[in-house]
Amino acid sequence: MDEEQMRQITKAHLEDGIDECKWCFAVDMERVKGNEIARYDFPDSTLLHFSCPRCGGEFSLYIPGWGECYIKKVIRKLHPEIGVEIGDELFREVNDRVLYVDQLGDYLDC
Repeated sequence: MDEEQMRQITKAHLEDGIDECKWCFAVDMERVKGNEIARYDFPDSTLLHFSCPRCGGEFSLYIPGWGECYIKKVIRKLHPEIGVEIGDELFREVNDRVLYVDQLGDYLDC
């Protein structure tokens, strides 16, 4: 496999292969779809646990995500003086900060 083919396969794996075995890919550059064996839903994320039919390895996928209602519930809890109506600007500001903190966490893990 030449370098360009390797780049294309790696790009496809990273973009479309979220449920592909990272072990088979890392060792043999094989794209093998894992079997979901568990799903854990949290208020701010989902964690998927997979098993590979090829190598028997296990791997997980963390997907951050939360709903508008959940964020608004937290805002109301911390600032009851706001009342029922939470403006779009405040909602976007808080949501953007949560997204930034989540992304910053990825960078700090390096």
